[in-house]
Amino acid sequence: MKTFDLSKEAKKKIKIQNIRHKLLKGNQSDHLFTVNSISGGRTSAMMAVKHPADMNIFSLVTTDYPEFYIQDEAIRRYVWNKLDTDLVYATLESDETIRSVMELEQYIGKEIIVVCGESLDKIISDRNFLPNARARFCTSEMKIKPIYEFLKHGYRHYRGTPSVDRYESYLYALGTTFWKSDKPIVRMNIGYRLDDIERVSSFKETFKYPDSIHTEGRHKGNIKWRTHHWRIGNFPVIKNTQADVISYWEDKPVSFPEFNNCEFCFHRPIEQLQKQFRERPKKGKFWITMEQRYNATFRSDLSLQQIKDLPYTETLDFTAQNMCSSGSCTD
Repeated sequence: MKTFDLSKEAKKKIKIQNIRHKLLKGNQSDHLFTVNSISGGRTSAMMAVKHPADMNIFSLVTTDYPEFYIQDEAIRRYVWNKLDTDLVYATLESDETIRSVMELEQYIGKEIIVVCGESLDKIISDRNFLPNARARFCTSEMKIKPIYEFLKHGYRHYRGTPSVDRYESYLYALGTTFWKSDKPIVRMNIGYRLDDIERVSSFKETFKYPDSIHTEGRHKGNIKWRTHHWRIGNFPVIKNTQADVISYWEDKPVSFPEFNNCEFCFHRPIEQLQKQFRERPKKGKFWITMEQRYNATFRSDLSLQQIKDLPYTETLDFTAQNMCSSGSCTD
């Protein structure tokens, strides 16, 4: 297990975060709707327990590829019930990740909203290129956008209409303010830890969306985009390490997958990808097929086929390696 010696820069970031937190507790806090962003992993789950919010929300990454069909019937029905549709049947996240969300919901005794965007297949097809480290649109389109759309309109999924549920009246008022306000009205809790504190500086509080159509000038007929400063990031578990989080869940009735977020995510260390190729070869084929179809690679160093063909490296403890940058997808 890694140990951490706080650098001056790290201490400075914590100090800035503490100041920010105090500011939020002041005049602004009465006007901000708090949201816990749930990833299905241990850290955001601990955050949900220790730092209750007005709403807990989990964004599910979907696909139309049949090999990712949700196998467990109870989990499949849970997803259908949460999304108010049975049109979503396959996900790039493991069944174990969704089970973690189910168990966490029971443990905290408060609903976790589940939303989803368009399938990754459709998004890649529309853009005609693969997401990568420089253009990580899979995160913005499949994690951030669905949460933004739900808070703004009440959409649980891209095929749906605004949800009619117990949040309806508040979402209407929230959405009206959301649309007109040029100031953040949401405080979003994100499960960044001390051992990935560098992610705080890259957290985006804005979202760019199509607002209208240009009616004159050289851009006539083109989409007019608006950048909306819609949220303030808050990182309530930033002083905790991964060891703290693992220790916290040792005696509690919530199970967690070995790796959360998307299976075969290209941000993962090579050893993790090799292990997933060995354990889930049919699912791995989807990612290799996407690279072949677009004659491109998700990563800059190796193709997924090359990673699959590498001699397998057995790693006894993936705990430290689970701190991969794919965790940024909880944004």
